[in-house]
Amino acid sequence: MREDFPITGNTNEQRKIQIDNEQTINLFEFVDVDAKKPTMLVPTGGLTLFDDQTETVGATFGTRGSFIWEVDGAAYFVMGAEIFRMDASLTVISIGTINTAVGLVRITANSTQVIFVDAQNGWIWNGANLVEITDVGFPSNPIDVTFLDGFFVIPVGGTNQWQISDLNDGMSWDATQVASITSHPGTITGVRTLHRRLFIFSQNFIEVWENAGQPIFPFLRNNAALMEFGTVATGSIESSFDILFFLSNSKGGIGPIMMVTGVQAIPVSTQSVDFKISQYTTVSDAVGFTMMNEGIMFYRLNFTSANETWIYNISMSSEQKRRWHNEEMLNGSRHIAQTGFNYKNINYVGAYNAPKLFQMSFAFTTNDTENIKRVRQTRIFANQSYKRIRVDRLELDLIQGFAIANIILNNFGDQTTTDIQPVVFLNISKDGGTTFPTTLSALMGKIGQYDYRTIFRKLGTTHNGKGWVFRFEFYNNLPNGFYILGASWDYEVEPE
Repeated sequence: MREDFPITGNTNEQRKIQIDNEQTINLFEFVDVDAKKPTMLVPTGGLTLFDDQTETVGATFGTRGSFIWEVDGAAYFVMGAEIFRMDASLTVISIGTINTAVGLVRITANSTQVIFVDAQNGWIWNGANLVEITDVGFPSNPIDVTFLDGFFVIPVGGTNQWQISDLNDGMSWDATQVASITSHPGTITGVRTLHRRLFIFSQNFIEVWENAGQPIFPFLRNNAALMEFGTVATGSIESSFDILFFLSNSKGGIGPIMMVTGVQAIPVSTQSVDFKISQYTTVSDAVGFTMMNEGIMFYRLNFTSANETWIYNISMSSEQKRRWHNEEMLNGSRHIAQTGFNYKNINYVGAYNAPKLFQMSFAFTTNDTENIKRVRQTRIFANQSYKRIRVDRLELDLIQGFAIANIILNNFGDQTTTDIQPVVFLNISKDGGTTFPTTLSALMGKIGQYDYRTIFRKLGTTHNGKGWVFRFEFYNNLPNGFYILGASWDYEVEPE
């Protein structure tokens, strides 16, 4: 019996792998209801090193923060203790150093100043010089910064207080221009601006403040907009694309990843994502950023200690179907991208472990020459009455015929070309994903073989009713990418 094989899906690792252990790594589910199949698996983007000049001017550690200043049209990013500026000609220069080399750096700007805070001190770039903020009224332990209506807003780290700068001047701070979160006990963990509202985060709650134009202190709390979620991960707070994201926390512990579009926070993570995160020993070091790639928006969340990267497909998700996948490097560690920005319609990401800046694009099929492992592990396929299932044939519908030519020189220097046939590996489990003792392989065809069929035959029979799980792996570098458009299988339910 030949039927459609439901190969597409997202990462859905449950608390016991025998329940479900779907994995989608360096692939994501793409939705097009008018296509041959309404969903398919598309390869994630790759990386190419932008320029190694950032390594030659003193940077010794990874990327800590990035920002685009619309006023001068330049990009700013921090690597180690070094602050860099990229201008419209894509020339990168160092504009100065700060006192720390590791940890989160938060950046924002007004019309004449870019401010950098690293939880210890603050600096201002005024367009010509980088100057440390030495005003005695400047908040101690500045863990975060945002901007609204001419004021820089900074929490006083380790307290429930936050301060505002003088109007349009991040060098000048009046210690009396301070407010406190008092709706519930807690210390402030972050601040962000969305829709001309200030979101003041504590561990378990968020207060929303608005500019009421008062003569002494301009901001008032909106008592109708209190959210009973906060965060312990300052780096997870990200606002862009008219949306605010953060890893939530409440009195009950670590909660879902939340999205705010107005003043209402809604969970966007799935139960399986929440479970996985709840198992991490440390989540306070999570760092997130958003990125748009060819019109598709993503929220990326790196967990430093847990060494894992989760990606939320904003554009392709709905309330009924939240689409998450993982991205990782070839050795299985979390994805190298720690922070990112779009400049001159090019996506840039900074590495967390080295002073390197990369361009990221779907057009790149390697991570800076390192091949990318693509993995799709399916859900469990079992008969509802636990009868045995024999699988005779499994065919993948792939975009084929785009292998890379292999250029060979003989002893006389003559050049010949052979085709590298890309290989798809299939790991098979017949016990519901507990073990994968069998590995098969199938070719994708040579250059120009667009109708080549990738088929696995005589897969065998389940004997205990636990069910089939198929894990597809792909390691080759394809110029056209590794696209899984669909699949079919021939199987029979056998009598006992």
